[in-house]
Amino acid sequence: MKSRFLLIFLALVVILLTKAAFGAWQKNSLAYQKYRESKAQLLELEATRDGLEAEIARLNTDRGLEEELRKKFQVVKSGEQALVIVDTGGAPTDEAPAEKSLWGKFIGFFGF
Repeated sequence: MKSRFLLIFLALVVILLTKAAFGAWQKNSLAYQKYRESKAQLLELEATRDGLEAEIARLNTDRGLEEELRKKFQVVKSGEQALVIVDTGGAPTDEAPAEKSLWGKFIGFFGF
């Protein structure tokens, strides 16, 4: 009888240890996944920071500031004139119109 109880007790201990090890493995997997996501987000934020620092450096120059002012507010210096280009939708081409086929001429004759 004592050996039967001992086997049951040992089986319960093994089950509890296995459950604890599995839980620790799950937590480790989740922590590693969060680590990878955080690292990717950090790299993205560092790239954004580098871009913003480059933009700030550009804007700290006279030329960069002037470019930005002209782009945002459409201003000109004194003595300059503003030129506005309007897109009319279709650009004219230098190509001659394509010749219609015999069938196209026949249909065109009847106004279709």
